[in-house]
Amino acid sequence: MRKQNPPSTHIKRAEELEKYLRPEILASIYAFIAIGWVATVAAIFAGLVLTSILHPIPWKIAIVAIIGAMPALFVLLAYLRHPNDPLSRYLNELASAWRRPLEVLGDECIFKTGLRAGDEMLIVKVAFHYPLKYQSLEIQERLYTFTHAALTSEFSMMYSLPSFSDVERALDPSMEMLAAEYNIPVLYPEILDVRKMRVLYEIEEIKVTSRSVADDEYLATGTAD
Repeated sequence: MRKQNPPSTHIKRAEELEKYLRPEILASIYAFIAIGWVATVAAIFAGLVLTSILHPIPWKIAIVAIIGAMPALFVLLAYLRHPNDPLSRYLNELASAWRRPLEVLGDECIFKTGLRAGDEMLIVKVAFHYPLKYQSLEIQERLYTFTHAALTSEFSMMYSLPSFSDVERALDPSMEMLAAEYNIPVLYPEILDVRKMRVLYEIEEIKVTSRSVADDEYLATGTAD
């Protein structure tokens, strides 16, 4: 079963994002942004000069240099504000989102299966916890089928009442199989109640009177039932 919430895969993604919060990696990212911007401005300026749209006079070169230097200055100031720089805040928000527990809802069900005694029935009340987006009719039917089969297979030959932990262990393989089949990140049962119930059989006694007995009674009394 998959009880961990948030799932381990989500925590790994959060940890991967948090690796980029190291100062040396942030410095590399900011440097790449600054160099990329300067190279873009330089390429545009060179293209305009080559096509004779812009003449490389000193004041125009100065304007282009300022345009290229301003983002680089902004990147430097942003890095100096670490860990309150824009990139760090963005990465922290993404990592926090991955670390946030998934919202799961409980689907309560009651299962019944016979015990070996023959006149007793095991009754188990379970709440299945998994995200709402996965609670489709198909998955619910598979979940109920797997659970009933597991309870029957594990406890139908028992006389005594199983404990909550026994029931949970019996359902564990089925829960993991279903979670893997439908890629459900969180799926686990909460055992709410386990009890035995005695089954009462009411047998009606049917009296059969043979034709010969009925004839004898008729001859003796003149009547027949």
